[in-house]
Amino acid sequence: MEFEGQKFDCRLLLDQAGPLSPGTTARVPIAFLIAENIKPRLKVRSRFTLWEMRTIGEGTVEEIVPD
Repeated sequence: MEFEGQKFDCRLLLDQAGPLSPGTTARVPIAFLIAENIKPRLKVRSRFTLWEMRTIGEGTVEEIVPD
């Protein structure tokens, strides 16, 4: 995930989101490898991109779940 010009290792919990197709919109939970590096900076409505050697998607934070 790229947020405010920095990249953070995360895992998309796709098993909780169901099947996805290119170009669709979905609500997908994200787990961060080192959550304390990014969670304090995230706010609802924050924009981010998903990056895997290139931008593969973009999103908006809808909810922040406590640890």
